[in-house]
Amino acid sequence: MRTRSAYILLALMTFAISAEGQTPATPGDTALKGGTTIEVIQSYKPEIKQAPKPEPSPSLPPVDTSHPNFKYNVPPQNLFYTYGSLPLRPLALDHDSIKNSFPNYVKGALGNLSTLYLDAGVGGLRGKDYETAFHLHSISQKGSIQYQQSTLSDLQADASYHTSGILLHAGANCLRNQFYYYGYDHDKLNYSNDSLKQTFTGVKLQLDLQNEPSGYSRIRYHPGFYVSSYSDNFKASEIGYGFAVPVRYQLDTTLQIGVNFNGDLAQLKSGNTSTSNNVLSFAPGLIYQKGTFNGSAFCAAAIGQKGGTQFLPDISASLGTHNNSIVFSAGWQEILHQNTYQQLSTENPYIYNQYEVRQTLSSEIFAALNGRVGDHISYSARLGFWHYNDMPLFVNNSYDQKQFNILYDNSIDGISINGQVHYKVSNVFAIGLGTTVFNHGNSTTTYLWGIPTFKLKADLLVRPLPGLSITAYLNMLDGIYAPINGNLNNPDKLKAIFDLGGNVEYDLIKRLSVFVQINNLVNSQNQRWLGYTAYGFNIYGGIRFKF
Repeated sequence: MRTRSAYILLALMTFAISAEGQTPATPGDTALKGGTTIEVIQSYKPEIKQAPKPEPSPSLPPVDTSHPNFKYNVPPQNLFYTYGSLPLRPLALDHDSIKNSFPNYVKGALGNLSTLYLDAGVGGLRGKDYETAFHLHSISQKGSIQYQQSTLSDLQADASYHTSGILLHAGANCLRNQFYYYGYDHDKLNYSNDSLKQTFTGVKLQLDLQNEPSGYSRIRYHPGFYVSSYSDNFKASEIGYGFAVPVRYQLDTTLQIGVNFNGDLAQLKSGNTSTSNNVLSFAPGLIYQKGTFNGSAFCAAAIGQKGGTQFLPDISASLGTHNNSIVFSAGWQEILHQNTYQQLSTENPYIYNQYEVRQTLSSEIFAALNGRVGDHISYSARLGFWHYNDMPLFVNNSYDQKQFNILYDNSIDGISINGQVHYKVSNVFAIGLGTTVFNHGNSTTTYLWGIPTFKLKADLLVRPLPGLSITAYLNMLDGIYAPINGNLNNPDKLKAIFDLGGNVEYDLIKRLSVFVQINNLVNSQNQRWLGYTAYGFNIYGGIRFKF
């Protein structure tokens, strides 16, 4: 402060000396006179500093050059479950947000061969947490041969309920199939209606549940249980029970461990005999998936009818290209088949209900190729090396040949070749062809009685106009041998089966359509089983009403 005051005083003294030394001013001169005192007065007005004007185009913040580390825990998408689970139903899937305008229908028709046809489905009974579906099917026909007639009827019902991440499913299936034993010499033998009429009646109830987590879950389970009853018109009945408990645990994104605990129990009563037919199995295993490679390895410890423990491997692996346009797979699988009365009579409804019950062990080592070409063509091929123990064959009885006895082949080796190709263009055109050839080598019997060794199936779909659909099919079976009069040393090769047919349906309005179905267009006299000539040319037509 003192220094500042001294500077000010020195400045005033200098100004005063300078004023005294100036030359006197002339008249009119405005110069200041000597000794004049000058008083300088300045007014002070405070002002606020102006804020900086914002830029019309501000610059971006500096770029973050750090690399974030994202980690995803994605479960495998292509898993191969090898356990014998209960049948999968479309109703067991997640809720469908697309509403079907006509979920229900009734379809009826009349035709030659005294054909009566009824088909109905109800799927509109559903809510937010439940779905139900019912399906009824029935067809009756009568041919030109005496007692050549049949009536096939079945009713299916399904219900699903979603609650707290659990899907509960219940199903019921009722059937009534009626046939007549007409495969005998009608000129020599005469039978009454009651002695020839065979009626199979069956009921099956099942219940299962599975967890349906909303996100990624390490554990998946799907236990189920069923009970069934099956009987015929000649005092044969079969009661069955079964359960399946498959469990999977996800160790990481590539590896699962699992276990399958299955059981199928059956009791057949026929005449004065009662036979148990049970299979229990416990199968632990692994499932591995990484990229386009999938592999699974299970080994079941099974206890069958003969007792003791059998080890049934189920091993498979597949490897595909990056877009799965070509997938190669190979594996080894062994299965123990029960051969229940319902299974055998479904394959051949003319069997005799008193037979020796044996279980069949099948073993297959296979290699397969699946793929697609472009957006329209798909194909598959499979080569299998088979071995069977106690394979059931069907042989006419030696008395009147109208019924078939079960003959078991103790050991059969064979090679099967299967190929399929499909071409599809949207939902307008589709055509497919598939064939299977089975060539057996070493076997106890010379021929596989009643078993076709060649199968061919072709199908066609065309929709040339909106509301018009045309389908056609071709089925061929060949290589079927049967012993004449039950004599295994006197074989007869049956004529190749050739069945050509089709269907045409046209929508008159949204709710109503008409259709015509044609079977055995060329009127072939096919015999799937020796003595049982199939129906000839068959045509029936009717309407379908949707609501």
